[in-house]
Amino acid sequence: FDAIDRLVAFFEVDGWELRLETLSRLARTTRDDAKARNLLGQKYLEIIDEAISQERNDLKDRVANLAKDAAKRVTENRVKEQLERKLDSLKSSK
Repeated sequence: FDAIDRLVAFFEVDGWELRLETLSRLARTTRDDAKARNLLGQKYLEIIDEAISQERNDLKDRVANLAKDAAKRVTENRVKEQLERKLDSLKSSK
């Protein structure tokens, strides 16, 4: 996401929209690669934390839906459990 951060610094673009669209597109291309699915799950953990810390309540539902789909594909139990806990905390904070 460093490239997206640089774009945001120099252009008037919505960094959140770019990040979420990128994750969504990547999720569609990682179906057969367990390592990539796990990395994607970890990235969703970071995005959820960032949305919470920036109090981006307007993004909670969208992030949660994308992360929920990613959690179904994650094969590493630690990442799957962390994602599920994050999703539960997002749900309870509504």
